[in-house]
Amino acid sequence: MIIKKLILFLTLSSVLLFCSGCKIERIDINSETKNQCKQILDYLSSNDSEGLKDLFCKTVSSESDFDNQLSEALELFDGSVVSYHTIFVQPEQMNES
Repeated sequence: MIIKKLILFLTLSSVLLFCSGCKIERIDINSETKNQCKQILDYLSSNDSEGLKDLFCKTVSSESDFDNQLSEALELFDGSVVSYHTIFVQPEQMNES
């Protein structure tokens, strides 16, 4: 009887520690994506190549032709954002093209 109570106590304690001991940090992907898109548009509008470059990982931004491609993107944009709206695409729709 004591062994059963001990096993039950240890099991419940383990479950309690497991469930409450770890804080799972949730990232709001939609919010993060919107923030990154806004940053990109802001950098394009202000012709800020260094700001844009900082958004890319080191592997991509250290490519030999990256600076030229970034300059071409800024020339192609050539203007400033007046307004924009968000378009939501379902993940299933991305593979339909």
